[in-house]
Amino acid sequence: MLKASENRKSTRRHRLFKQRDKILKQGEDLELWDSMTVWDMSDVETDEESVIKHRTLPWRPFAQNDLVKRCDEILQVLRTYGHQSQRLQRDPLM
Repeated sequence: MLKASENRKSTRRHRLFKQRDKILKQGEDLELWDSMTVWDMSDVETDEESVIKHRTLPWRPFAQNDLVKRCDEILQVLRTYGHQSQRLQRDPLM
């Protein structure tokens, strides 16, 4: 069973993925977006001042990072980035 904090992280990733998916259902980035999953969304942490910091995934290719940034610009979302995530890449067979 998932812990509450893990469940929140998973829910947030799904929400972000769905928001970005709506934007990218058409256009030149569709093929790149189709190669991404909810597990390719960045991690988030909160610091002592309750500032939410996003942690990019070191194994996510530059093209996917760029696509995520462009989606955020369309959604008018400003993100504060912290250190890179330590999360390992998920086995695609899982």
